[in-house]
Amino acid sequence: MKTIGMHPERIFTPEESYAFAESAEALGFDSMWIGDHISFYGHYTESLTTLAAFAARTSRITLGVGVYLLPLRRPAIAAKTAATVDYLTGGGRFVFGVGVRVRALRRARQRTRRADG
Repeated sequence: MKTIGMHPERIFTPEESYAFAESAEALGFDSMWIGDHISFYGHYTESLTTLAAFAARTSRITLGVGVYLLPLRRPAIAAKTAATVDYLTGGGRFVFGVGVRVRALRRARQRTRRADG
């Protein structure tokens, strides 16, 4: 299995990112993975939106997010967005890797405690 990972927003323009995804598929890669970050420093794109754009430009390659930081998102919206990306790939080409960061988990827990009051 040939796999490639990328952080398109770190080194590419949008057009170069699309060309990278198309080239990965044309070169026979089986899957392409991107990371997930919520950062206001630099030009990080939102991972699921980026994969949806790649889905529109590819037809075979599996597209995945390595570790989607679920504690930083509203679960229902994250689930709906992930389901939409899967739908846009034609079904079965999207892998939704979910993870937690200890720091993010602590923040989510603190928000819950404050809300409980």
